[in-house]
Amino acid sequence: MRRILLIGAAGAFGSRLAVMLAKFDGIELVLAGRRQGPLENLQARLMAQDCPAKIAIAVFDRHRPNDLAGLAPWLVIDAAGPFQDSGYELALAAIDGGAHYIDLADGRTFVAGFPTSLDQKARARGVLAVTGASSTPALSHAALTPLVAGWTQIDETIVAISPGARSPRGLSVVKSILSYAGKPVRI
Repeated sequence: MRRILLIGAAGAFGSRLAVMLAKFDGIELVLAGRRQGPLENLQARLMAQDCPAKIAIAVFDRHRPNDLAGLAPWLVIDAAGPFQDSGYELALAAIDGGAHYIDLADGRTFVAGFPTSLDQKARARGVLAVTGASSTPALSHAALTPLVAGWTQIDETIVAISPGARSPRGLSVVKSILSYAGKPVRI
């Protein structure tokens, strides 16, 4: 059984991932976050749906990556954010522990520096390390790729992020969006 640690599980994006991942047999989904109450509520909701995955909870703060070793995950998914002022300590702890790592980062600086900081270490450990697996970077790139097929130059691309009218707006989502307000966009 593979243990997947989902950090920020009770948040806007994490809870959606939890619902999806709980449908897979052969995994232990560890719902992780800073507060036990919301994790217990999500765990109860998932278990009421008779999901095939084993569901556990762990109080975990992404800013204390040394605690990761005790959880022994096969995969770490960081959906906690915001990533704008984050370092790579959690990703490094996952890699050092032999776990695969995926985050939903949308912070430009965080995503841009990720390969230089982590790719070589992840390859050496034989694990996958992915950043920017959020909808804005992934969908923006997916939409842009066919639009520019055959082009020799792109002068400018403008992408905006906005929570949908019916989407939940967690604190991390709001902090992420507001972090760009009034700042120039580097290309």
